Amino acid sequence: MPFPFELTEEAKRDITDSFSFYESKQPGLGRNFLENLDLCFKSISENPLKHPGKRGDFREALVPKFPFLVVFESLKDKVLIYAVFHTSRNPKSKIRKKKP
Repeated sequence: MPFPFELTEEAKRDITDSFSFYESKQPGLGRNFLENLDLCFKSISENPLKHPGKRGDFREALVPKFPFLVVFESLKDKVLIYAVFHTSRNPKSKIRKKKP
């Protein structure tokens, strides 16, 4: 049974900003980004532990066809998504989110 997932406000902002950027470059590219992000979310939801653990309790999943990582934590009853992180950015800023 898939785990429900929750997006932090920061993750929502990451998604909105990335969608707007891609859509401004080419109409429809933003939608393509969201479709591939949904595939990544589905994979995380179905089996969060298959994705590699990184710093502490954080895990990362690659977004297909786009240079993004989803940074998340697998909790007992849900998955908490902290960031949708562009891989060209400084990796030290990747896990900038605070646990609620």
